Amino acid sequence: MRLRLVGAAVAPVWREPTGSAPEDRVTEALAGEPVLTTGDQSEGRVAVVVPWQPSALAGDGYPGWVAAEDLGAEVEEVPSLSVDPAVLAHDSEDPVDLARRLLGTPYVWGGLSPRGIDCSGLVHLVHRTLGRVVPRDARDQAAALPAVPLDDVRRGDLYFFARPDRPVHHVGFVVEPGLMLHASYGDGGVIEGLLDGGRSDTLVSAARIAVDLR
Repeated sequence: MRLRLVGAAVAPVWREPTGSAPEDRVTEALAGEPVLTTGDQSEGRVAVVVPWQPSALAGDGYPGWVAAEDLGAEVEEVPSLSVDPAVLAHDSEDPVDLARRLLGTPYVWGGLSPRGIDCSGLVHLVHRTLGRVVPRDARDQAAALPAVPLDDVRRGDLYFFARPDRPVHHVGFVVEPGLMLHASYGDGGVIEGLLDGGRSDTLVSAARIAVDLR
């Protein structure tokens, strides 16, 4: 594998070398983010894994395909974890404060930037800004992060949601018990509000992120 940096401002990471529908995008890599190229190429896309975005799908990072034109320089080693302040400024140590900077951001499946973001992308981006590596997808976040009782949540914890006998499909920041900030598909973007009846019916667990998960 070769290590390269993303050259585009935002590089969509696709499930397959073809496909452009919203559901075909699995995540995004941001400018300066390292990716490992596997050597496979097809339809103008390059197979990669994204090491800053842990996933149960692959041991080295999130797997997918990016457009060859979105890749920049080859480097010798993975750089230090970072987020460009133009994406999200590290001007607070409070994850809720940082997430609030993205209120009103459109909901985009697989999105990871102020151009558009999804629920787990919001959690991942905020904590990457704080210097912490967390999994990219909600189900992986729920599996990897230390659980806390639902009646013991505090500001900055995470609420997880799942339908009966299904994996976790949604995540949001706890602002205070019963109030959360999240990227909501149904509401079209990042919002802050009370748990409503439909959402609270699928609340299944909560987690608290440690000071440093690197």
